[in-house]
Amino acid sequence: MVTKSRQQELEALYVGAPYGKGIDHDKYTTIGIVLLVLVAFGWYRGYLAFVNSQEISRLPTVAEPISTTISINKAKRAELSLLPGVGPKLAQEIIDFRVEHGPVRTWEELDLVKGIGPKTIENMKRYATLD
Repeated sequence: MVTKSRQQELEALYVGAPYGKGIDHDKYTTIGIVLLVLVAFGWYRGYLAFVNSQEISRLPTVAEPISTTISINKAKRAELSLLPGVGPKLAQEIIDFRVEHGPVRTWEELDLVKGIGPKTIENMKRYATLD
């Protein structure tokens, strides 16, 4: 319990306080510091996002085409999968066709493979050979 004289001293101190009587200055200082840290952290994350977006914009937007040609008759499944329009399943179909019918001699013969049409053959011609 606070004595009456001590209570009067405390009230006299509060009269000159800039925020008035009964305000917990430490609490508001802590809140201010926390808000400042959150704002600084948000700014930093925004800055990182901006920097990363600038780096991404410098990356090539189109994948580079295959620089070497792939032999339809000699390539393995993984190599055939690299051709445009050919995935792992279609690559396996090409290999099964080679095993059953022998090497592919013409592009028209490749049209007999299940899942390959004229459009796929046209896309493959730039990157594949029949030798």
